[in-house]
Amino acid sequence: MKKSFMVLLVVVLVTTIFTGCTNNRSTETTKDTQETNNTEQDSGSVSAKFGFITGTGGLGDKNMNDATYEGLKSLESKDVKIDVVEPKDASDFANLQGLFAEEGSYDAIFCIGSDQTDALTKSAKKYPEQKFVLVDSEIEADNVTNVFFRAEETGYQLGVLAGLLEKENALPFLNDEQKIGFVGGMDIPVINQFAAGYEAGAKLVNPDVDVQIAYVGSFADPTTATELATGLYEDGCDIVFACAGGSGLGVFTSAGDNDGYAFGIEMNQNSNAPDNIIASGIRDWTAVMTDVGTKIIAGELSAGTLTYGIKEGTLEVGFEDSNVEVSEVVKEEMNSYFDKVINGEITLPTTLEDVDSFLAEAK
Repeated sequence: MKKSFMVLLVVVLVTTIFTGCTNNRSTETTKDTQETNNTEQDSGSVSAKFGFITGTGGLGDKNMNDATYEGLKSLESKDVKIDVVEPKDASDFANLQGLFAEEGSYDAIFCIGSDQTDALTKSAKKYPEQKFVLVDSEIEADNVTNVFFRAEETGYQLGVLAGLLEKENALPFLNDEQKIGFVGGMDIPVINQFAAGYEAGAKLVNPDVDVQIAYVGSFADPTTATELATGLYEDGCDIVFACAGGSGLGVFTSAGDNDGYAFGIEMNQNSNAPDNIIASGIRDWTAVMTDVGTKIIAGELSAGTLTYGIKEGTLEVGFEDSNVEVSEVVKEEMNSYFDKVINGEITLPTTLEDVDSFLAEAK
C-alpha cells in the first residue's frame, strides 16, 4: 500500500508542479528544488525531509507562498529535502495532505495558509503519527505545530504609518479626505487581525482617519482586487493596504492607474509599483522557517503554537525599492509607536470588534 501511495504522490507532485505553475519563476524555483532534492537523495545525505503544500496562490505569488518557501530553502545547506506541491483549489488540500502523510517518510508536512485549516483539522486526526506544521493559522492537535506572526502587529505598523502620513498630508498624491483602505483576501479571522491592527494603528495616531475595508473572496484573483481597490481610490481613499496574497498584485495595478498609494505585505513588494507602494510590512519568514526547521531536525519541535512579532525583531516596515519618499521625522515618530508594543504599554486588538475599546483605553 505504501508503494502505491508513493507512486500516486509522485504523479501528483509532477502534475501539480508542471500544470499549476503560473509563471517562469514558479517553474524554475520548483525545478531547482527537484534538482537539489535528487542530488541529496543520491548522496544519501538528507538530514530531514519536508513536504510543502502551498496556498492556492502557488509559488510566484510574491507573497506568503514565496516567502515561506524561500525561508525553508535556507535549510538546504543542512541537507534538507523539500517536496513541493501547488494546489489549484482549496478542495485539493485534504488529498495532498493525505498523500504526503501516507507516503510515510516526511519529518514534517508544512501546510501554508489559513485556508488549509479545515482540511488539516481532519488530516491531523486521520494521521496521528505524522507531524504537521500549519503556517498562519491555528488548530489544537497533538501532532500539529502552529506557526504564525501576530498579524495585528503588521497591520498596526502600516496603520500607524498611514495615519501619520494622512495627518501630515505628507505625500504628493494625498488628498484632504483622511480616508485609507484595506483589501483583504477573504473575510476570515487572520485577515481581520491585520485589519484590526491597521485600523487601530491609524486611528491611534490620527483619530480623524476613516478606514474602509473590502474583501476579494480569494487569494488568487488580482482582477477582482483591482476592481475593489479602484472603488476605494475613487471613494477618496488614497492609501490602500493589499492584504490578499496573490490577489494583492491587483491593488498595485489599481494604485498605478489611479495615482494612489499602497502597502505591500509579507515580502518587500515595493518593486512591483515603486512610484505607488510606500512600504511593505515585511515578515521575516527566513528567520521563522529556519527556526522551525532547525527544531524539527534536532527533534525539538513540540505540538502547540509559536508566534513571532515586533518584540522578536521579525517584523519591519520596509521602504527599500520604493520611490515614495517618507521623511525621517515620520519614520522616527512611527518607530516610537512600535516601542509601545515592545515595552507592553499597549496590547493590540485582534478583532475589528475590539478596536473601539482599544482606542478608548489607549487615550
